[in-house]
Amino acid sequence: MDKKSTQRGRAGQYSEMKLSMIQRTRLGMRRLWPSRKAEPIDPEILRVIHDKIQLLGQLGEPQDVGAEVQLSLGNRVERLLVQGLQTYGGEVDFIRYWARLRNERSFFPNTGMYDWLEAQVLYLLIRCVKPEVVVEISPNYGYSTGFLLLAMNKNKRGKLYSFDLEEKFHRHALRSFNQVGIDTSRQLFFAADVREAYDRVFPKQVDVLFMDSDHSYDFAQWYIANLYPRVTEGGLIHAHDVLRHGVKPHLGDKGEGRAIWEFIQERQVSEKDYLYVSELVRSQPIKLDVLQQLERYPFGETQIGSNNIEQCTSFWIVKHF
Repeated sequence: MDKKSTQRGRAGQYSEMKLSMIQRTRLGMRRLWPSRKAEPIDPEILRVIHDKIQLLGQLGEPQDVGAEVQLSLGNRVERLLVQGLQTYGGEVDFIRYWARLRNERSFFPNTGMYDWLEAQVLYLLIRCVKPEVVVEISPNYGYSTGFLLLAMNKNKRGKLYSFDLEEKFHRHALRSFNQVGIDTSRQLFFAADVREAYDRVFPKQVDVLFMDSDHSYDFAQWYIANLYPRVTEGGLIHAHDVLRHGVKPHLGDKGEGRAIWEFIQERQVSEKDYLYVSELVRSQPIKLDVLQQLERYPFGETQIGSNNIEQCTSFWIVKHF
């Protein structure tokens, strides 16, 4: 794996912080939204974020109300999303507080492209499937890791295996998680090239495989051949920065999308088993009424998000091949 691959960041988007009028008064006219510089964050803002994340942990487990409705949908990923929104949609108001830190350079020194809508999809899917074993490759500074941990901690189950080439990213992420009160006890970190370590420490069975790493064609072929078989039947696989047919969304994809599309075609993977999130949001509005509850990019706030655009280049597949 190219060491430069670990330098790619995660992007996300911020959704407006729903502070009460009292909180807004206490914060006064101080800056609520971050600059692109690695400046210290206002301690009051961190306190608000910390408190909201703790409140998420204290919420009771909602009743599953989405199971019957979602059965009528053909696409399995969309089924899970509908179930997630109907059952856990109220929790999105709390995870937004992690998302609002995305452009704080003291938390995330580099920029990337993991959109706010994608982050909601990630959180809701983890809440729905309640995995026992999640593996993420190249967590970098931990933006998407935060959503994984928030969901897994809320599930009160599962272990997160994280692989990156350099431990410095993990140390930085731990400081960030600690500042906002995200429990990291479920995470196991390995400073290693996954191609060299997977025979030694990679789990034999994986419920969710989260790939956002080296986007080259060769590495994608390697992980498809070696890691996909370890995902359990019905488990979830994620890739980022990819589009249908292997069309390159931007410079991040160096052939990964083409390798995935070739796999889909060669294995004749059913259309109902995978979802390109970019296609989910391409239409205005989102084609499924229930999924319109997913929050779109808040274009009214220019400092939210990454480079003021929304691409949603996540790919999800339910393993039935």
